[in-house]
Amino acid sequence: MQSGTLHPQTRVGIVSSEPIRLAGLVSVFDGHPTVIPVAGALETLLRDEALHLLILDVTSNYQWQEMLAMVHRTRPDIRKIILGQKGNDELVLRSIMAGARAHLDHNTGPLAIRQAVDVVLQGLIWAPRRLLSMLIDRLLAAPGGAP
Repeated sequence: MQSGTLHPQTRVGIVSSEPIRLAGLVSVFDGHPTVIPVAGALETLLRDEALHLLILDVTSNYQWQEMLAMVHRTRPDIRKIILGQKGNDELVLRSIMAGARAHLDHNTGPLAIRQAVDVVLQGLIWAPRRLLSMLIDRLLAAPGGAP
């Protein structure tokens, strides 16, 4: 992004059950030229048709996969970033296969969160290349996966 170029404002929903974490996540976007953070309850945010992306802080939620599936059923158009416990490769792959565009460790710093949001808003996936390669290998190995 070049400075001086006009970019549309993008509403990004932020969900967390911990008020301090929620305030911290909202503050990550202070001064961001295009992101308007919107904190709230998941059900309320899903009704906001102007929302383009959701950051789901699932650090304290052990049923995050069900939450992600519900978001996907309700708003298949919305992009999702999971912020949770540091996981192994399998956990991150499950997140991406369930529809998340990124799975970040809950200790990820503000700069990396902003970078992940910018990448996901471009329609890309924020993940190490090694994991993307693993995902492609699995998809190709699945029945009907290879042409």
